[in-house]
Amino acid sequence: MDVEHLEELVDAGWEIASHTTEHTTLGTFELLKDAHPDDTRIYPEEIRHGYHRGKTIEIINDEHDFTRTVADYGTDGTGRYVEVDTPIDRRCLAGETIVRYPEEQMRTSLEESKRALEGMGFSVETLLAPYDNFGEYARQFATEHYSGVANARHGERVNAREGFDPYRTRRDYFIEYTDRESVTRDLDEIAETGALGVVGAHTFKEEVTEERIADTLSWVHERDITVLTLREAIERYAR
Repeated sequence: MDVEHLEELVDAGWEIASHTTEHTTLGTFELLKDAHPDDTRIYPEEIRHGYHRGKTIEIINDEHDFTRTVADYGTDGTGRYVEVDTPIDRRCLAGETIVRYPEEQMRTSLEESKRALEGMGFSVETLLAPYDNFGEYARQFATEHYSGVANARHGERVNAREGFDPYRTRRDYFIEYTDRESVTRDLDEIAETGALGVVGAHTFKEEVTEERIADTLSWVHERDITVLTLREAIERYAR
């Protein structure tokens, strides 16, 4: 998509949200395997920090807090790993050690994306976290720049009206990774209770077709559910 495509969406009533500068994960991940001095490979729950070679990661537990530079990622006989440029010079236990981006990198990913889009003329107030990775650590930085996060708690589509927190929004997919029965069941709940439903899809996926999107929209209209942008939903529900 280019800027003209984004302008067409805005003119049609869509909202443009930030998705970070380089689709960088905002998550924190525990080590699944102990790391020992001289190791250059660590084995976290997710290896998405490894996708960006040259970036700095922070490795933290109750005893240690240090950084390393990402060199690579991959899979070996032990599992999926992130490789760092210099060996781990201390012991880091699985389940007690987390991997994350340092504060500076987090702020850069979130702030520069918003600034770039606003430089193109778009009003950007909300965030969609890459890979659906978001938690308390990311939340403290997101609140500095955004009024809400679309997928802060991925895996459920329905947000109760009472106590809605735009930085803890539930979202799930409505075409891929799901089925018609679960989607229509959630739409029934939304219609009956006045809850906020947040759904997403990746249009590059083969199963996400115009016909399938149209089917879902027809289910929404059949239930007389109002369709909102996230910005509008926050204004209505976060009171």
